[in-house]
Amino acid sequence: MDRKKKSWKNPWNKNEKKVQESRWNWCHINRSLKNWISNKVYDDLDELVDDVKVWIASKNRGFFER
Repeated sequence: MDRKKKSWKNPWNKNEKKVQESRWNWCHINRSLKNWISNKVYDDLDELVDDVKVWIASKNRGFFER
């Protein structure tokens, strides 16, 4: 009886390539954002949030449009 051994695939990792791409994108965005913010000092959280929104919108024009 020669049977080919089936390789076990994790059912939860169906989109593993997409997950890896997504992780890379978020790492890239987080690093860019961290570098950008590290050059500024904020006195107020609202200023920071506003600047982050502007930064996100500059990266993706349709992000805040719904």
